[in-house]
Amino acid sequence: WCNKAAYLMLKELGVFLPWPKLANELIAWIDAGNDGWYSVSEGNAQAAALRGEPAVATWYNLGGSGHIALVLPYEGEVQIAQAGASNFNRGSVRRGFGSKRPAYYARD
Repeated sequence: WCNKAAYLMLKELGVFLPWPKLANELIAWIDAGNDGWYSVSEGNAQAAALRGEPAVATWYNLGGSGHIALVLPYEGEVQIAQAGASNFNRGSVRRGFGSKRPAYYARD
């Protein structure tokens, strides 16, 4: 349910995501640069979150459902909030994505 969690968390921040969409569909929409989203490095996603700008970590799965999580404004190791196989309000990217290398996006 990462797609719904991302949609609801970003909605609370006043950020639009199209709904209903599966994770891969949301990621493709974000990757296309819709509504001001742009690709960034992990460090720049964290910097954006620290500035109060929305940022997400994503993994587009060519063989099934992808994954999306909100990057949180914390110093040190990048922290995310997510729903899915594991639900948490704050945890590491590795905890949420395992060995997968997520792509990051931010929005002004």
